[in-house]
Amino acid sequence: MNPKLSIVIPVYNEKDTIQETLNSIAQTITITHEVCLIYDCQDDTTLPAAQACNLPTTVYVKNKYGTGALNALKTGLE
Repeated sequence: MNPKLSIVIPVYNEKDTIQETLNSIAQTITITHEVCLIYDCQDDTTLPAAQACNLPTTVYVKNKYGTGALNALKTGLE
């Protein structure tokens, strides 16, 4: 897949909102895209909640250490 759009989302303890966010993106973006979720070393169930959406265009990256939102964005852009 060669996405025309990459959406980078840093997440930290977003289990309550991640499914709504991903489903909204899937329903509204009509061009070829990918969603890069950058997990900033959290302990909650955000990752399983995101994976439950079963969206094939989602890439998951987990930081080894908490780096903050800005560094998580930088990781997603690399």
